[in-house]
Amino acid sequence: MSHKITFTPLSYTGWGALDHLTDEVKKMKASNILIVTDPFLVDLGIADKIEAPLKEQGWKTSIYTEVVPEPPLEVGEKLVAYTKEHQFDLVIGLGAAAPWTLQN
Repeated sequence: MSHKITFTPLSYTGWGALDHLTDEVKKMKASNILIVTDPFLVDLGIADKIEAPLKEQGWKTSIYTEVVPEPPLEVGEKLVAYTKEHQFDLVIGLGAAAPWTLQN
């Protein structure tokens, strides 16, 4: 049995990854940005490090933390509904394995 895996079109990892964030967001012409991460990274202040340069550029941002490792389908469906409801035009995923990824 085969399985298809689709990855985000853009990911940055490692030291200095954050330096590329605002330039990449500008290229995507986003204005309403959702940052998806877990509550632990918010508590550590890491999500703020992603959100701060975005706000400095004047972009509207929101942080969504209702995620869990290896999420069941219901968690994903809830996130999709939230994204559509608030009309985000860019989603940034923030996790321990990948400092940030972009999907628009």
